[in-house]
Amino acid sequence: MAREREVRIPLEIPAEADFAECIERLRALLQAEPGIRALEYDMPEGMLRLRYDPKRIAPERVQALAHQVGEEVVARWEVCPLRKGGMRCAECARRLEEKQSIPPDGVHLTVNPATATLSLSYGKEPPDLMLIQERIARAGVLAPQPPSRTRAALHAAQAREDAMRRRMAHLTVLCLLTLSLAWLGENLRWLPHSVVLGLYVVSYLSGGVYSAGRALRELRAGSFNVDLLMVMAALGAAAVDEWPEGAVLLFLFSASNTLEQYVLGRTRRAIEAAMDLSPEEAVVRREGEERRIPVEELRLGDTVIVRPGERISADGILRVGSTSIDQSALTGESIPVEKGVGDSVYAGTLNQQ
Repeated sequence: MAREREVRIPLEIPAEADFAECIERLRALLQAEPGIRALEYDMPEGMLRLRYDPKRIAPERVQALAHQVGEEVVARWEVCPLRKGGMRCAECARRLEEKQSIPPDGVHLTVNPATATLSLSYGKEPPDLMLIQERIARAGVLAPQPPSRTRAALHAAQAREDAMRRRMAHLTVLCLLTLSLAWLGENLRWLPHSVVLGLYVVSYLSGGVYSAGRALRELRAGSFNVDLLMVMAALGAAAVDEWPEGAVLLFLFSASNTLEQYVLGRTRRAIEAAMDLSPEEAVVRREGEERRIPVEELRLGDTVIVRPGERISADGILRVGSTSIDQSALTGESIPVEKGVGDSVYAGTLNQQ
């Protein structure tokens, strides 16, 4: 019996998708092929492994099948960035995912607040995206927009988010300062009552503006969230003349939201920094000719040529040759990794040989 060989292809099957259904669909695609011995999926690595008998099926045919399998899954998975301000917190993402009225039957929806993206997985027929956008808008979240992969667009979005985070931080500091002045003025009796009351009102406004905005959007969508509860609790404290308690509550909630946004911002910047390592152009071989094209125009199945000293422009499989790859920027490995035919290579890593 000939020794089995293995081919690997990077393939992301999202955890939110119907994993068993995806695997069964892939098995059905491959079961009629002679020589395919096994199909395995390594979820932590995001790697599909095909084991085959080289005497019954040619390696070129296995590679073609692997790419066909990738297309089969990719064709049922769509990612759209959310418009500015559309999703700013993990709790908002969870609530949107839990709304059963948004995705049609057979469609799974997931939101990633770290990358501000909305993902859809579906069956054979793509869903009506306009209908989903309308339902998302009615839920109080701005609808997805056409994807923009350019670095300029990413940096512009990052600049807008940084400005929003600075505003949140400034309002949180203002809330704390006015709360402290009002409390000291009230307890030490060195400020008139009208001034103390005015300071508490400023503290309420600065600490509750973002929470009130989110609460109103949820109410218009026919639901309520923790923001509404916090605002109502603060207003209730003011109604019974317990202004300090309400102001403290709003300050703590505002501070937690601000810190959450800074954490999400650092995550997004780390993702974008990794994207900045990738070249803006790639050399591909199409129709027997070498062409230099923007990376946004790469297609599944393209053959990309990477010369010594160049960075790899896209994730893929090494088809011809062998080399050592410096992956330290992505994985932190201190020494280059040897790569041969069938091994995975990643965008932004450096081809050394």
